[in-house]
This record gives sequence, C-alpha cells and structure tokens, in this order.
Amino acid sequence: MKSERVIIELSDKDLHFIFAEEYAYIMELLDSNVFCGSPTCGTQKNGMIMSSASLNHLNDISFEGACKNCGGNTGRYVEAGENADFFERAELIRTRLKLNAPKIPKSKTAAPKPDSRKSDKPKIG
Repeated sequence: MKSERVIIELSDKDLHFIFAEEYAYIMELLDSNVFCGSPTCGTQKNGMIMSSASLNHLNDISFEGACKNCGGNTGRYVEAGENADFFERAELIRTRLKLNAPKIPKSKTAAPKPDSRKSDKPKIG
C-alpha cells in the first residue's frame, strides 16, 4: 500500500493520543534536548518553545519552534513511525482527519482568464 505524502498538522490532543504514556518524555525532550545552530547559540543543547507539530507520510513527527535561549528557529524530529503503537495511533489520526476533511469538488471548467482591460498600473492624471 502506497502512503500519501501529505503533511498533517497535529494538535496537542493528537500528540497526547499518539504518544500516550510517553507524552511527558517527548515534551521533556523538547524542553531540554534540542540543538540550536544559530550563531548566538552555536550547537548548544537548549530547549524549544514548540509552535507546531506535523505528521509525515512515514508517521514520524516534526516539531518546529523557537530556541529557548536565543529565539532562533529550531526543530526536532521524532521517528514515531518506528514504534508499532505510535504508528497505529498515528494512522488512526490520519484516518480521522481524512474522514473529516471537507470534500472539494473538482471543477471541470478552466480557471477564469484575467480581464485584459484591467491594469495594475496606477492612473496618472
């Protein structure tokens, strides 16, 4: 079965569900074990203020956020798809989101052509 290469944004509730009893440990990793490569931090091990988490086609999770020390962009990748329990729960999240996704009908008509009489140039005079 071929996996879709769709990135799915995860809520904190989704993360609790996927990681279950390991949730606190994962959050501890984000709080104290993220490397920042910005010039002000070098490669120091700092914490991260998480701004988003997403699920990829392998059921691995990417966390993005800001370094607690300097505020620079940083992230952490957790190979959740390697753990059978995490993988199964991630698939349930993926299925739930797919079922709840709004259905967008495919249009059989071409996109409207721009009006050639309209100009983006400002009027002078």
